[in-house]
Amino acid sequence: MLMEHAFQRGRKAGMRMVLVGTGDDPGHEPSGRTSEAAGFQRWPVARYCKDLSS
Repeated sequence: MLMEHAFQRGRKAGMRMVLVGTGDDPGHEPSGRTSEAAGFQRWPVARYCKDLSS
């Protein structure tokens, strides 16, 4: 119900797309399943990070 409420508010605000992010490790599987059950599609994405502290 919370997601659907957020979707409705987004639509009223003129949004056409919603993006959510989660990790890809086993601890984030429930979040991924919840997102997919709500109609989200998994997109392949590459993210690059560089540690500048060393």
